Amino acid sequence: MCTTFYMPFKNHRISGRTMDFENMRDAAYLYFMPKHEDYMPSGIRKVLSEIGINLYEQDGGSRYSFIGVANEWGSKQWHTQTRVFADGLNECGIAVSMQWLPGSEFPYSPQDKENNTLFLSWYLASFILGNIGNLDELNGLFAPKGPLKVFELEIGIEKKKLPFHFNVQDVDGNSVVIEFINKEVKIYDSRDKEHNPFLHASGALTNYPPYDEQVKNYQSFLLQHEGIGPTNRQKGQNDPQEVNGSGLLGMPGDGTPISRFIRTHLLMETVYNDPIENMDAIGATIQMLGNVAVPIGTVAPHEHPDEVGDSTLWSAVRDHKNLKYYYFDQHNNQLRMVDLGTLMKSNDAKIKSTPLETNELWYIDETSKLKERQKSV
Repeated sequence: MCTTFYMPFKNHRISGRTMDFENMRDAAYLYFMPKHEDYMPSGIRKVLSEIGINLYEQDGGSRYSFIGVANEWGSKQWHTQTRVFADGLNECGIAVSMQWLPGSEFPYSPQDKENNTLFLSWYLASFILGNIGNLDELNGLFAPKGPLKVFELEIGIEKKKLPFHFNVQDVDGNSVVIEFINKEVKIYDSRDKEHNPFLHASGALTNYPPYDEQVKNYQSFLLQHEGIGPTNRQKGQNDPQEVNGSGLLGMPGDGTPISRFIRTHLLMETVYNDPIENMDAIGATIQMLGNVAVPIGTVAPHEHPDEVGDSTLWSAVRDHKNLKYYYFDQHNNQLRMVDLGTLMKSNDAKIKSTPLETNELWYIDETSKLKERQKSV
């Protein structure tokens, strides 16, 4: 149950993202990927090649360096390790969010062998981060004669699928949503304001349903809640004062993707949009993330109501201009940052990573900073 959005700041280019899933400690890593690397681990490529699935390969590797969060899990059957990026920011200010979309159907299958251009859907986020410098370059990827023939691979004995859609955002505040519905590629571009006004306004995307249905649900909500907005409603005759926040009375607060889309878009239209300092912009984005986060334990599987279901495992703030990636996790809310610019200047073109979750520095002890003050008179 993930959410992405683009803050409507005038002078800052900041987007936010939550990653909501079942609790998987030690599965997520913050990576630096230098240019010229393959978009996918060589071990996975080799194993698939041995069973007749030859994947798209680019000469010279990726064009751009990037930082991002990847999930890792090993395969005893394949004797190798995955590295699937769910989120990231590249040196051109392009950010990508890969989010769950049940019902996704990709255009191709592993049985298609044409021209070695098959492309495993798991690695679309890392490919875009490593090779796309602006949103216009997305258009040719999935064209009939484009390089990527995207397919899905079933995994495990249960043959589980990993259905995704993608939110790609640039340094100018634009967003492009990519979905695979009924084996066709659907692309929504916020720069087409006439046809995608909601994407233009907030860049918001949650998991389910597909984007066009999310917009219809939002429009239906507005029809039922005329006049909803940030302005407090007029107090009644016997009320001592206005009730703060009453203008947004009726805004859904549950953790479902439909409600989080409505909530994100409503708040984005009303949030303060002109912070002066970069710190203020980052802080406002973190407040927005808190409004769409799913606290651990508030969602339980229907089949096992006593178990903990999805919750917000980690959240990220992407600074598209300054190429900085801020993040925190559900157990450690201390804000951390990775500076892509510094990593690129280090002249150490090696893949680097660190566990995303950590119990180090989860609070700052301010005890010694307390100073004696003069008593009041």
